[in-house]
Amino acid sequence: AIDIAKKEQINSLLPRFYNIAGALNNATNQLVDAQRYFLDAIDIANKVGQETYKGTIYNNLGLLYLHIESWDRALEFIQKAQQIYLKRHAQGHKARGLQILYLNEAHVYNRQGNVELARAAYEKSQEFYKATSTNLRHHLIQLKGKADMLLLEKQFTKALETTQQCVMLPSAADFPIEYGQCYLIMSKSQLALGDLDKAMQSAAL
Repeated sequence: AIDIAKKEQINSLLPRFYNIAGALNNATNQLVDAQRYFLDAIDIANKVGQETYKGTIYNNLGLLYLHIESWDRALEFIQKAQQIYLKRHAQGHKARGLQILYLNEAHVYNRQGNVELARAAYEKSQEFYKATSTNLRHHLIQLKGKADMLLLEKQFTKALETTQQCVMLPSAADFPIEYGQCYLIMSKSQLALGDLDKAMQSAAL
């Protein structure tokens, strides 16, 4: 698709094609290629004036740096994406992406051990989370983010209760990444509470 768009000089499609190529390479751990495609996507988006779509690309770059635990770079691109999404939100567009962006920001601060900034980012995510209308995956992500926050704050019992809510949601297992992450936080909470046997069982699920 990239080759055809280049040949036909349909530059308006290239940011999306590069972004998709980056996401595919990211998913298969071809991280250098993923980074190159995302940066190409931003370069073309700047040239063709697709400012709004850059939010999606910045978000994906942030996820790439999350995966390799390059926290400062992850935070840089997550916050760039936030600014674009916030501008769209102010213009009346849907803001569901902001829930995930703020949870990702909270995750970065969590890994850096910054309790105050992690809590602030998590609370911000709550503003864009509608428990009665959002889809199941976003419910799982929100519960996982809450449990991770409580674990950081050493509220181990509450973290455990939150992970139990997460894994007990109907069809939660249909989303294995989020489902597994909830079990991992459950295991850490049980370990912190001194229940080694249950911690081992949760980690193995």
